Amino acid sequence: MGNTLVVGAGPIGLWTAVLIKAHNPDEDITIIDKRDKYVRAHILNIDSDAFQGVPKDSRNSSVRELQKIAKEFRKNKKVKTLEIERKLSAIAKKMGIKQHGGKNWELSFEKLEKLRKGESLDIENKDLQEVFNKADLIVGADGANSQIRKSLFGEEKKDEHELQKLVEVKYTFQANPNEKLNPLDQYHDMKKMVGASVTINEQKPKEAEEELKGTLRIFVKADLYKKVRPEEKGKGTFEDVWKINELKDSSDKELQKLGTDIEQMLRNRNIKEAKITALPLGTYSSKERYSEETLQNGKTRRFVLVGDASSGVPFFRSLNKGTKEAQALAETVSKVKQISSEKVNESKSWWEKLFQFGFSSVKASGEEEFSENEKITQLFQDFAKSSDKITKWEIFKARVKSSGVSLANQYFRCTKNLFGFISPYKSVSNPIYQE
Repeated sequence: MGNTLVVGAGPIGLWTAVLIKAHNPDEDITIIDKRDKYVRAHILNIDSDAFQGVPKDSRNSSVRELQKIAKEFRKNKKVKTLEIERKLSAIAKKMGIKQHGGKNWELSFEKLEKLRKGESLDIENKDLQEVFNKADLIVGADGANSQIRKSLFGEEKKDEHELQKLVEVKYTFQANPNEKLNPLDQYHDMKKMVGASVTINEQKPKEAEEELKGTLRIFVKADLYKKVRPEEKGKGTFEDVWKINELKDSSDKELQKLGTDIEQMLRNRNIKEAKITALPLGTYSSKERYSEETLQNGKTRRFVLVGDASSGVPFFRSLNKGTKEAQALAETVSKVKQISSEKVNESKSWWEKLFQFGFSSVKASGEEEFSENEKITQLFQDFAKSSDKITKWEIFKARVKSSGVSLANQYFRCTKNLFGFISPYKSVSNPIYQE
């Protein structure tokens, strides 16, 4: 192990790269992404156990700075995706991690298939080909539509469950830092207005008249979902969003009501822009998370999946799950490094090992031992099992959450910031929203 390629420069791809580097300073790491700049500004909920695993006793100034960044994320709890990406990208640069983005760095399914077969890419993709061929560990952090997962394991997934359907409103607004936003008051207020189960997730204002981001989610029934996102038109997707006035001006009465309700729910916000989409909330998991292939030169190329490429869970859980996978992977790479270090010391005589490493370094005569490659494979298989356990626990929590529980339990979860908060109230009078 010596060259790692991380495909995907989102929060999980970046966190995975910097964490591996923090534990293994001599690892040569490159991050590639089809985007050449960071544009996503939606808010992410950060758990207290997310962004963990940074070495605490490091003398490296960049690692100490990474500790502060991780602590800041956990403290703030709600952070823009853009802020996470920019801060992690900056610290990655300080740590010597190479970063490339743009069309020529997109590792599409077709390019990946060619590279895995040892074929050459077009001249404009030669740099991508060189980086790929040099890597002995490739980390797929390329999101829910992962091309690496598709190439390695196909389209089939496991643990696929649709939990709920929702209408999502992403909006920008201005607020005063002295204004106290009380989530519980908002939920009661919205319940009275529309009789619906809703969630709201807003940035906290730090400066007067600061432009902030918010996300409103309304849980809806299947009939309304199909109207907001009709299959034949493509409307209601991220490529073709609704505006509030579009809904209000619709000829369909249920869409009109939805537009009016959204306007009422956000009436106390100085809304600058609102984009409305519909999406299902569900879970999925890759069939496998680890794969390896033997190259013509006899070396082994290894692939692992993290983040949404590995599995997806709703209710703001995917980021937190992904940071735990990154931590497990960084620890795995460290163990692989130790195995490689042991191999270097095999040439030393038994008394040299005894003097340098103690009695644990001298193996009993005739002791059966696995090859270095077998040991490394076992470590990555253990990582895959660990990742699967992390996902199953998150899926369990998501399914419990979607089933509805008592107000006391919901409030407990809210205060512990374990799940975020979903209104425990059920719609009893409004036929278009989810009961």
